[in-house]
Amino acid sequence: MTLDVRARKVVVDEAGIETEAPMDDWIRVGVFGEGEPYMETHRIRSGQQTITVTVPRKPTRAGIDPEKPADRSGLRRTTART
Repeated sequence: MTLDVRARKVVVDEAGIETEAPMDDWIRVGVFGEGEPYMETHRIRSGQQTITVTVPRKPTRAGIDPEKPADRSGLRRTTART
């Protein structure tokens, strides 16, 4: 399975001002389908990147940091495989 990811990190100060910060974090990647999900930590950096993982069964959806709710902008963290 190949995931095309565009990642960014935003920090919010006490006044509510958002500032983009460099991202170089270890974040869980989840791939879901039949059977046990794939949940492993991958290094995610700011910008566009491709993550490729091998799973034993056909995946139905995948995403980064899939256990957390959507961010403040409503961005989904997982997407269905089409």
